[in-house]
Amino acid sequence: MGYIDVVLKLSKHIEEEVCNTQNCWVLRRYYRFRSSKNYGGSAVGDVVGCNLSCAYCWCKKINAKPWGGSYELPQNVVEKLLSIARAKKYKVVRLSGGEPTLCFNHLVQVINLFGYRRNKEEVFILETNGLLIGLNEDLSTKLKPYSRFLIVRVSLKGCTEEDFKTITGLGSSVYDNQIKAIENLSIKGIPYIVAVPVSLCSKQGFSKLLEVLSRRIGEHVLSALEQEVLILYPFIVKDICRKKLKPWIAYDPIEKKKVMGDELNGFLKKRC
Repeated sequence: MGYIDVVLKLSKHIEEEVCNTQNCWVLRRYYRFRSSKNYGGSAVGDVVGCNLSCAYCWCKKINAKPWGGSYELPQNVVEKLLSIARAKKYKVVRLSGGEPTLCFNHLVQVINLFGYRRNKEEVFILETNGLLIGLNEDLSTKLKPYSRFLIVRVSLKGCTEEDFKTITGLGSSVYDNQIKAIENLSIKGIPYIVAVPVSLCSKQGFSKLLEVLSRRIGEHVLSALEQEVLILYPFIVKDICRKKLKPWIAYDPIEKKKVMGDELNGFLKKRC
């Protein structure tokens, strides 16, 4: 079985745990709804279940138990997100946590209902690893009608195929589907953000990524890049030590500052 087959099989298995139906509605498991300071303030629905297990995932324990959380109807999801956003006067709602493109019909129902309920300034950010969008172009086609208010944030798992293999444990052949997802979104005219885990990318790897993105999608993609810095939560430090990852820059949530160089090396040496 190839690595792509592994991803598809795992995705199907997770969907069996986290998706349900009620009449014409598709329900999805969520473990919380919250407010966040990201994007200038946003309301977040954290879904349960993912088809990757990344070394630095902040919700790995939640995703390891896909039977957890509670099933939510699409209309309840939209109501909770908008209630948080409007109480805080935020203009952004988003889905995060696990992989929101699992239970894809639920996702489309949520986005569609949000489109009816939103105010003119409110936008929806879909945070995804992009694998399923890269593997199935039909998914980006189904998202296209919402491009007026939808932004898809594709979180790359490394700058190169080798990075991807180290971070996810999957074969490097799967990595290209993340790039393909960005291609599909670009072709369909859907706004996107490309989140790059710069903490774990070498200068050469980052340069290679920029070259690949520019060649396959166009130089305009460079304006959509977002640099993602590793956050040194204790459980994440434990995982990156176990996998012998060596970030060159990170964020210390206790000291509330970025650390790099000798300071970061000393931090990791004490804990690894």
